[in-house]
Amino acid sequence: MDFQLPDDLFLTSLSPTDSATPIRLEQRIVEAFGSRAFVACSSLDVDEYERLGHCEQYLLDSPHPIAVVHWGGEDNDRLFSSYEQALWRIR
Repeated sequence: MDFQLPDDLFLTSLSPTDSATPIRLEQRIVEAFGSRAFVACSSLDVDEYERLGHCEQYLLDSPHPIAVVHWGGEDNDRLFSSYEQALWRIR
């Protein structure tokens, strides 16, 4: 007999905690984009992947991206820009 976990096991077990936020977000993205590929990966450096010519990335205007600028310190005296929250299209 095969045992299969319910699809919503983690979502119902963790809701409404912050721990369930990534699960809810993934679920909403899959609902919005249907059968298109969705990959959650914490170790892929998309900027490097783009520099190598393997993809193109585009910052989407909606939802509004939240940009952050920080100083590199005395050893690296320049400003660095990044996004605290943003949605990208990667092709």
